[in-house]
Amino acid sequence: MEKYIVTIGGRDIPLRYTMRELADIEEAIGTLDKFRDLILRGNHRIRNMATAIRIMGNAGLKKIGKPDDLTDEWMLDNLDPRQVRAYQIAVLGAFTDGTSFENKPANGGKRDYVLEELERKKEAGN
Repeated sequence: MEKYIVTIGGRDIPLRYTMRELADIEEAIGTLDKFRDLILRGNHRIRNMATAIRIMGNAGLKKIGKPDDLTDEWMLDNLDPRQVRAYQIAVLGAFTDGTSFENKPANGGKRDYVLEELERKKEAGN
């Protein structure tokens, strides 16, 4: 079961992120070196988010044996504007989990979110 599930238009849509979805998202919205900006900022952030949810959602639906029939048009017609932040968090969470190493942390399997955020900021030059 996928970890991130969004509810859109009365449907529970699990977000699946593998190499296939990575390739599809890069082709649809751009390279992922600035993925956060593509989803959080700019004139196309809503369409980019809808496209990312469509791609990951169709993969998640297919994996659980449900119709993978999401389209960008359906997404834009059914996304709830009040839930934009929740959708962004789910997309970025699926992306982050999908791109992180699956090695167990040395501290017994617990993630240190503060340390991860500090490392991310350090890498970004902040």
